[in-house]
Amino acid sequence: MPLSAGTRLGPYEIIAPIGAGGMGEVYRARDTRLGRAVAIKISGEAFSSRFALEARAIAALNHPHICTLHDVGPNYLVMELVEGEALSALLRKGALPIESVLRYGAQIAEALTAAHEKGVIHRDLKPGNVMLTKAGVKVLDFGLARLSAPADAPQTEAETLTASRAVIGTPAYMAPEQLEGKECDARTDLFALGLLLYEMATAKRWSFTKPHSLSGSMPPALERTLKKALHSDPELRWQSARDFHDELEWIAEAGAAAPQRPAASRFRLAWMIAVALAAAGIGYWLHDLRTLPQPPALRATIETPMGTRIGATRAVGQIALSPDGKMLAVPLIRDEDSYLWVRRLDSEAFQRLEATRHGFSPFWSPDSRYIGFFAAGKLKKVLASGGPAEVICDATEGRGGTWNGDNRIVFCPRIGGSLYAVSAAGGEPHPITQLDASLHEDAHYWPRFLPDGRRFLFYARSTDQEKTAIRVGSLDPAFPVATVATTTTEADYAPATDSASPGHLFFVREGALLAQPFDLRRLALTGEPAVLAGEIDFESGYGPAGFSVSRTGTVAIVPPSSQHNVFVDRNGSVTGEVGTPGPYLSVALAPDGKGIASVIKSAQSGRRDIWLVDLLRGIQSRFSFYPQNGLRPVWSPDGRTIAYAGDRPAPYNLFRRSTAAGAKEEALLPIGLGQRFPTDWSRDGRLLLFEEYSAQTKFDLWVLSTPLGSVNGLQPVKYLADPFNESDGRFSPDGRFVAYTSDESGTNQVYVQTYPKGGGRWQISREGGAQPRWRGDGKELFYIGPKGALVAAPIRTNGRSIETGVPRALFSRTALHMQPGPDYDVTADGQRFLTLDPEEGRDTITILLNWAHTARN
Repeated sequence: MPLSAGTRLGPYEIIAPIGAGGMGEVYRARDTRLGRAVAIKISGEAFSSRFALEARAIAALNHPHICTLHDVGPNYLVMELVEGEALSALLRKGALPIESVLRYGAQIAEALTAAHEKGVIHRDLKPGNVMLTKAGVKVLDFGLARLSAPADAPQTEAETLTASRAVIGTPAYMAPEQLEGKECDARTDLFALGLLLYEMATAKRWSFTKPHSLSGSMPPALERTLKKALHSDPELRWQSARDFHDELEWIAEAGAAAPQRPAASRFRLAWMIAVALAAAGIGYWLHDLRTLPQPPALRATIETPMGTRIGATRAVGQIALSPDGKMLAVPLIRDEDSYLWVRRLDSEAFQRLEATRHGFSPFWSPDSRYIGFFAAGKLKKVLASGGPAEVICDATEGRGGTWNGDNRIVFCPRIGGSLYAVSAAGGEPHPITQLDASLHEDAHYWPRFLPDGRRFLFYARSTDQEKTAIRVGSLDPAFPVATVATTTTEADYAPATDSASPGHLFFVREGALLAQPFDLRRLALTGEPAVLAGEIDFESGYGPAGFSVSRTGTVAIVPPSSQHNVFVDRNGSVTGEVGTPGPYLSVALAPDGKGIASVIKSAQSGRRDIWLVDLLRGIQSRFSFYPQNGLRPVWSPDGRTIAYAGDRPAPYNLFRRSTAAGAKEEALLPIGLGQRFPTDWSRDGRLLLFEEYSAQTKFDLWVLSTPLGSVNGLQPVKYLADPFNESDGRFSPDGRFVAYTSDESGTNQVYVQTYPKGGGRWQISREGGAQPRWRGDGKELFYIGPKGALVAAPIRTNGRSIETGVPRALFSRTALHMQPGPDYDVTADGQRFLTLDPEEGRDTITILLNWAHTARN
């Protein structure tokens, strides 16, 4: 929340807001102890003790051209208050005189010299971090991106603030090694200084689409200096800021400020951008055009904001690059609340769109101004710059949309069924595709318009996996549907970026992202596919994949996640790890505590399979063998059988199988219209609780009698079926109550209802809750609360009534989500919890540049 005037942060009193920076809001404040004005930058997250120590080391920098860091609070930085004009604002008015370029450049180089001698690397030098004051230049945010150690320091002091190699900073001002996530040093800052000098002299950023020589626009001496500063190889750049400073001073003193056109015999620079986000201005210079006519591809990595994770189903089907390649839309979760966030690729900051709460599956208008998305059972749109969201039409469970130049949207309104078309201005949607019974199609998902704005790609899922494919449909009814590729994921198309390149179809095969030349006239793949990413987050079955392509040739990719199965105690401390790290999705503990059933997603096929772990012997074995997916394992009370959901044939249905070797699976019910997922087995083994999806009443809870013999002819009984989502049902140990999650209040809460229904009902959680689990004696009910908290609520039963105590949060973990799904389980004594432990660090998204050149080679 913004801070108001008079708010106190320790000894500092907030006076007024100044603006926003990469870490958060910036305020003018007063140090009440010393009576001086300061600037305070607020972070959304608390700083670690290591950060505080290193930041205080940076505060020891004392130089007239460096903004001083005075103090570090729990989540704020106290800095010198600098009065002046940002270089970025000045450059919007035009190029600077060469005399000013040389003077300001020398002062920045002076600041870099002082910092580098202390082992401090900036890594985010850009016009917005340079202030012009009456006394000269002030460089801001010095060293907050990274602190390295002097050459003679012990190795332990050379550790950085960011342990990962994800790119941090502003891509438009990054050196090649920084974009590649390689080790950075002082020469990285010198490359950025070269970019600043060029922009000061020309008021332009270097353009990938228009490489040109600097001859005639600045003095030859400065041109030669910039050529050296901007060399792609750090070994061939200026090796120290002091040398760079001395060269700029020499140029100024030699009176070489006036531009001169060199003689024809003199060496002429011919520069190029080797890798760039063209519209976003991300790029760097490599060798002369004559020696490298085609630059190689490059991958840059950006991190999501601190404390956020990519949408509830992680990457798949979620990220979306704008058609002009300048912006990226991503659904992110923070503290159990999800929104769409937008990042301009020439900026380091994400912006949250406040009107997109619970939004997912974003897609862009063709002019890159609006974002379409799904939320709260509706298809909506919102300006990419923010503002209120507009409802277009109903869409209960959207699975992808696409928008053409005629303001028409083709979208999937729900799980299962065909695609619909609707005006982006709103109205009644009408079906635009029909399921093909001869191909056993059960759903059409993830449409993507082709360049003509009439035809569109879509993912056609079939119960016969060999017939699941990418097809092309059209807004014109007479157009025959064409099949273009057999794959288990969505696809997208990117047009040619130059005369030497064909357009390409993007899709996932065997876990890799491929780009294959595609003939739009014949709607046929040509040539050989190129591998753009060896691993990508995707899901077989529903077909979403974690990539997006802009029409300018930029690709965004979400890599697969990895996590551990771990046991934690009631304080949240890890007491043991189970198995090796991998893409685990859920966990279920055997009743005797000696085994685990986990769902693991295959990195090659995207299929979700159930695996069993014998905790005593440490043996892991595969349990389900679906060509597509097996989900939601539930142990029988004796630990000899597992009920689960399988989607072959689709939709998800209930199955059970003995854990004995060679046992065969058994379908518990005939195939229905909606998805079914088991949630619990009664302690006497006679009743299986499951949830089933209905378009009218959403997820409902049902009970199926499941004796160990034949189940032929058995009929399920509806238990809870209100016009809300009821899920995660769990029998109490005595079988007289069911705890479950419902969103009837507008957010997920945990309730307890008598079984059979007809007695009382009690709300257990108060501030949100999901995934209830009973302690073995029924005296506690656990659930996931806000911000990943594992909450324990005391329970006392009295006949068909219960009394609840005050719920108490035991610990918090990032793997726990206040959404339906088995994110954890608990031992019978309630003392240990089995959960997933994600890899540390923020989620990352890879930006792939110059993919067309990769595809040609």
